[in-house]
Order: sequence, then structure tokens, then C-alpha cells
Amino acid sequence: MTIEPFLKCKDLPASVAFYTEVLDFKLVVAPNPDSEHFESRYAALSREGSILHLSSHGTEEGVTVAEIYIRVADVDAVCVSYLANG
Repeated sequence: MTIEPFLKCKDLPASVAFYTEVLDFKLVVAPNPDSEHFESRYAALSREGSILHLSSHGTEEGVTVAEIYIRVADVDAVCVSYLANG
């Protein structure tokens, strides 16, 4: 079983940067550069076989809260990596 959470974010470029630069996710689907296109407010990222969807759709009145559980085999190694990334 895989779980693919959809997280709402107010600032999609900043969220993509955080997940890719700090948490080592890879960008799988980049936001469409055409601001009129529906997918201009969507991105998909992956790490170790897991997919994370980010969307700024519907955040005009505020960010919708979502939760995510990230399970790793070696939490200490992941923390060292995150601290090294800033």
C-alpha cells in the first residue's frame, strides 16, 4: 500500500523549494508555467518511492491544514541529512 497525501500550501514555489532543497524530495511534476492553466498551482514530488502532492488551489481564504506521516528506516541518518541541508 502507498499513501499519497495532498497538501495545501499558500506559496507553492516556496513549498517546492523546501521539499526539494531541504527534505531531498525530487520534483516529478512541475507547476505549469502558464498561470491560467489549472496545473500552474500543482506540483508532485517523490522520495524513496513515496509521492507527495502540493496544491495552492483553494487557498485564497487561507491555507487548509493537512497532516502527513513520514516513516523512515533510520531516523537518525535522516535528521543528520536534514540538518546538513539547513
